[in-house]
Amino acid sequence: MTRLIDLTPLAPVTDVPAATAFFQDVLGFELVAAFDGFAYLRRDGATIRLIMARGDMNDAARQQGYYIDVEDVDALHETLLPALSKLPETHHQPPADTSYGQREFVVVYEALMLVFGQPIPKEPS
Repeated sequence: MTRLIDLTPLAPVTDVPAATAFFQDVLGFELVAAFDGFAYLRRDGATIRLIMARGDMNDAARQQGYYIDVEDVDALHETLLPALSKLPETHHQPPADTSYGQREFVVVYEALMLVFGQPIPKEPS
């Protein structure tokens, strides 16, 4: 079975650059990566992923989010698929590559959005 690596909260905000500045300037976090509508910050062993709040973030099923880094997202998804296939379609998204360099799948349970992901390996230059 694949091993879970880390758990990082996803925090929806209305202004990612302003929230990023707050986390850096007020709380002493360092910016690890930023993309349109997304920022990943770290301080010591603590990390947070800021995401732009969109219309679907008002959905009660997406009010809490957790990003769980894994070693092999596809293997984990395959392992969980028998149980995931029993969920309503709106409560599960299969693995997909993102524009911000992660491969992820999403599971929604009541008020929790769980995103399991891993970095997409970079092509050798």
